[in-house]
Amino acid sequence: MFRLPASWSKQKKKLTACVLALGAVAGAFLTLKDFAYQFISTEPEKYEEDGIPLVYEEVSEFRTFLEQNVGKKVIIDSEIALDDAIPVNHLVHQICEFNGPDEAAPDNAPTPRSFSFGLPEFRADIDKGDLDAIVYDEKQGGYVIPERVLSQVKCMDSIRIEPIEPANFRWSYGGTGTRSLPLLGTFRVTKRLFSGPSVEYTLRQLEE
Repeated sequence: MFRLPASWSKQKKKLTACVLALGAVAGAFLTLKDFAYQFISTEPEKYEEDGIPLVYEEVSEFRTFLEQNVGKKVIIDSEIALDDAIPVNHLVHQICEFNGPDEAAPDNAPTPRSFSFGLPEFRADIDKGDLDAIVYDEKQGGYVIPERVLSQVKCMDSIRIEPIEPANFRWSYGGTGTRSLPLLGTFRVTKRLFSGPSVEYTLRQLEE
């Protein structure tokens, strides 16, 4: 019976080992690819909190959401809280500029294509005592905010909303001083830097 040279047998074993090794590598690659597909989500991040608290100290959480999603699509199912009911609300309204839909615009008035809102930043050491110092003055017909309390908040940054249908971006009301702007849909987050320095985040609504 014809026998293969011993050297051929060794080469066959080496070739078999190489094929098995390549198979193992390919299998590992496919496993990692499958793992990544299952666990690394490519879906837009969702913001589903009850409110976007622009006039409350918790606004930092929404700022973080925007910063983490610059250049990405996001899904928002919430509402912009612009209450004017408790001391901290009055403080932010005093410091920040909110250019939302006009609450008393005539029916034939042109609707702006976008709306901008200041994004407040609270000093870490602001406390209840500071907020309790904001009191209502009947003679002046409004709240009086001490300078030391005003200095606890800055509003250099802002957020711009660009809805597909600006006329549908409308106010919603609750109890006394409670008001909001529902914000629902898919948006792309962009960021612009200005001198100062200040930041403007833009939420441009996308067709779904």
